[in-house]
Amino acid sequence: MPATFAYPAAFGDLLAAVLAVVAIPFVVAEATAGKPLVWLFNVIGSLDVLAAVVLANAYDAGPYLGAAYWIPAFWVPALLVTHYLTFVVLWRDRTAGRIKTAIPAGESGVVYPAARHEATFGAKKHTR
Repeated sequence: MPATFAYPAAFGDLLAAVLAVVAIPFVVAEATAGKPLVWLFNVIGSLDVLAAVVLANAYDAGPYLGAAYWIPAFWVPALLVTHYLTFVVLWRDRTAGRIKTAIPAGESGVVYPAARHEATFGAKKHTR
């Protein structure tokens, strides 16, 4: 396996793993440092996955993978999806925080679908 691919990929994986492990206790404790640490992990982890894909193609690492072909076939797409979903959750949480602080409770004018239905048609009575 070309060292120009293997070393950056391995060190990137190690850095992403360390950042994830460091972030876990902060997230569990709901500490203020939790979200920034998850952002940092997710950015570094995403860049690591993208760099590994680029380097693997640039240095033709595929033929050297042997039985580990399942890593780029399964884990790389799975990691890209989970990093994307983590960004979505972090971004929604970030923008939801802005909305919560910008609009006092009960004054947003937002009507959720269930409430809109009940306001229009009346509350349904559930009988058996």
